[in-house]
Amino acid sequence: MTLELSVLRRKRFWINWLDEEIEYGTERWPRQSVIYCFVKEDLVPFVKSFGYTFSTSEKHLAQIIARELFHCLCNKNRKIAWHSTKHNISYREEDFQHFNDIFDSFTWERFWKRTLKWFDIEDNAQTQSIIEFAAWTCIDIENSQQTQYLNNLLNDGESDDDSDSNNKERDHRDHGYNSDN
Repeated sequence: MTLELSVLRRKRFWINWLDEEIEYGTERWPRQSVIYCFVKEDLVPFVKSFGYTFSTSEKHLAQIIARELFHCLCNKNRKIAWHSTKHNISYREEDFQHFNDIFDSFTWERFWKRTLKWFDIEDNAQTQSIIEFAAWTCIDIENSQQTQYLNNLLNDGESDDDSDSNNKERDHRDHGYNSDN
């Protein structure tokens, strides 16, 4: 099989995969619409509720998630390459650690339990991890409230006593997701 034919088949598979109607709530929608609705109505508001902003549009974030999910489907035994985004390629380890402190496994678990499910994410830890990391890759680190908070913590640690810093550490989660939702 020639390379061109292989590329055409994969492109057709991609288009069919995006257009496949899947259940979302009580209705059937094309997968690309489901992913966009999920990003717009669930993922973005959730991440923003913790003081993060995105460096890309909801539509672009949905496209990134779709490409990565498709890539995983086609390459089941390969590691995710994150070939579809150039966001957050330069960040401090503290930024990534702080993001993971805010969005720990318990926080993501609560999110997944309350989020309207569709076939691709339902009880699929790998798919959920792809979406979680996609959120990280598209965070606007420089302009997010959490980065400002982290910078203040790091700067205060150099000049303030530990008791004040400990109070701020406890408070940083109070601005986020309400577990009752």
